[in-house]
Amino acid sequence: MTRKSRHNDQDDANHREGAAEPRRQAYTIAEFCLIYSISRSIYYEIQNGGCGPVEFRIGRAVRILRSEAKAWAQRYSGARIPTGADIERKSNGVNAGEKVTVL
Repeated sequence: MTRKSRHNDQDDANHREGAAEPRRQAYTIAEFCLIYSISRSIYYEIQNGGCGPVEFRIGRAVRILRSEAKAWAQRYSGARIPTGADIERKSNGVNAGEKVTVL
C-alpha cells in the first residue's frame, strides 16, 4: 500500500519550473545567524552590546524583520561590531579592540 502525496502534479510542475516561493518577511534567530554567517553566541553578544538587529516577539517566538536585518547589515558592513564583552571592558577601563592581559 502506498501513501498518498499531500501535493498534486501542478505543485511538482511549479517546483520544477523554478516558481518563486513567497519571500519570508521575518527570520528566526537561527535563520538570521545562518544568513549572516554568525554563531548564535555571537548574535547574543552583539545583542547584549546593543548593536544587534531589532527583534519583535510573537508570543514567545523572537523574529527579526527582513528590513531590520538588511538595515543592520548595511549599518555594520565592514565595521567591527561591538559585543557585550566590549561593553564590559569599557566599564573596566579597557577600550574595545585593546588587548587585555589576564594575570
